[in-house]
Amino acid sequence: MKALAADIGGTSLRAALVDDKGKILGRREAPTPPDPLDGIARLRSLWQELGESDVRAVAIAGTIRASTGEVTQSPN
Repeated sequence: MKALAADIGGTSLRAALVDDKGKILGRREAPTPPDPLDGIARLRSLWQELGESDVRAVAIAGTIRASTGEVTQSPN
């Protein structure tokens, strides 16, 4: 099994492809764009560069409304 993971920060987006033993198979990083939609597009691009996965995970600072997945408060 392979997982794509992302860390969305105020200054950078980081993405990695990891195997089921925790070995990092690839990494990518890019500046966080000011526009959220541009950020989503850039994250998708980073994930595409890394390849296929079975699951995906995203880490972001702040509060998320579980019912909608919407970030309701973020320090960045």
